[in-house]
Amino acid sequence: MTVPQGRRLTGSELALLQHLLLPRFLGASTLREQIPSARVTGRCTCGCPSIDILTTGGESAAIPDGLLPVEGAARLNGPVGDPDDQILLFVQDGRLSAMEYVWNGDAPPRDWPSTDQITVILRT
Repeated sequence: MTVPQGRRLTGSELALLQHLLLPRFLGASTLREQIPSARVTGRCTCGCPSIDILTTGGESAAIPDGLLPVEGAARLNGPVGDPDDQILLFVQDGRLSAMEYVWNGDAPPRDWPSTDQITVILRT
């Protein structure tokens, strides 16, 4: 679903985005500067909370388009075993463009996990 003029990030979206951009990697500080201007311009049609993001403030990061080297491993059923779900961030033209919830259950989740359920992983 597209939101023509966009809306502000919800508290959980904002907290998760800030949490995922905490590690140091190429372009991270520039992407963090974009967060105050971030607007949600679309949502996944499957019912999960994945969102399209548009930013207008801050500089563009000098990084390639696509998947950022960070992910949120969501442990929804306790700390044992593999992560239940993943949260991924994407950029386009050096700007935050999407936050995707990759889920493994039968039905899509309705809400984002809280930051205390997320382990941030920096891929090299």
